[in-house]
Amino acid sequence: MATFNVPGGQVANVRVVDTGSTISRIPTSRLMAPPMQGFDHIPTMPSFSFLVESATGKKALFDLSIATDWGNYAPIVANSLRTNGYEIKAEVGVPEVLQSHGVDLKSINSIIWRLVHS
Repeated sequence: MATFNVPGGQVANVRVVDTGSTISRIPTSRLMAPPMQGFDHIPTMPSFSFLVESATGKKALFDLSIATDWGNYAPIVANSLRTNGYEIKAEVGVPEVLQSHGVDLKSINSIIWRLVHS
């Protein structure tokens, strides 16, 4: 088994980036089985990103949020989101939220996107 050695005494600041994006109307059967009576849909889920800053000042953005232009995701993903009856709310992007909280976008050293970003 591989190990991940974390240096002792290291600290990072983690900020949750809440764009207000949500996804709802996901059938419970898409995520769990067996079905539970009366629990047809997963509750509305928020979609967050995370800005991690090391003690040295380096910043990494884990962009897990739903993009405002989610309809431009890879066609197979966008079509699936459109045709499965999900309700998607994504009105503000991660860059706008970061900038409104004083984060200079040029200060971010790395960005990790989740798989559905186009």
